[in-house]
Amino acid sequence: MTTVHGPGESTPEPWWWMVGKPPSLSEEAWHIELDRVRWFRMRASLHRMHEELEILNEEFKRTLRSFSKYQEIWRKMGNSTSQGPGSSPYAYRQAAMYGRFSAMASSAYAKALKCTPSQVELA
Repeated sequence: MTTVHGPGESTPEPWWWMVGKPPSLSEEAWHIELDRVRWFRMRASLHRMHEELEILNEEFKRTLRSFSKYQEIWRKMGNSTSQGPGSSPYAYRQAAMYGRFSAMASSAYAKALKCTPSQVELA
């Protein structure tokens, strides 16, 4: 017997499912107990998935903010004339690099939001 976790993924059931029912339980009671345990395990897995999605969402947002902030900082440094003669072009190049990073991260974030599974009610 295997448990299916996702598209193309399955793992064998733990050994304790194969031991058999205790003699004190009827067949029906044993199946109810198995279903109850499986339900709680799947519920915990769903909670973990939702928590991970929240974490990834916040990480994406922090990444976008940091790239934008670094782009702003480097742009201000490029506008400043207090540095040496080659510092402004370097600063503008850095600002452009962080601008590209921001655009790529924004695109990846938008793509990831489209792939996010729909919200499932947690009982």
